[in-house]
Amino acid sequence: MKAEGLEKEEILIMLAELNDRLVELEYDLHSSIEGFKTQWHETQEARYEQCGKKLAGLEKSMLSLEEESKGIALAYPGNKVPKLELGY
Repeated sequence: MKAEGLEKEEILIMLAELNDRLVELEYDLHSSIEGFKTQWHETQEARYEQCGKKLAGLEKSMLSLEEESKGIALAYPGNKVPKLELGY
């Protein structure tokens, strides 16, 4: 009888240790995922800012081209250049 009691206690101890390891793993996994999400968000934000700067530069160059072409007679009716917007 004592042997069965010891085996049960050993199994309970092993299960408690396993539970502790799983809790630690869950915490590490959660913090890792949070770090990845933060890094991904910062990367995407930087990419959007870069795209916005490129669009602003294109708008500026298109407006300067429009100003330069005002004095030149075009073979087609020149419409106003549409404003570019970054949509996300």
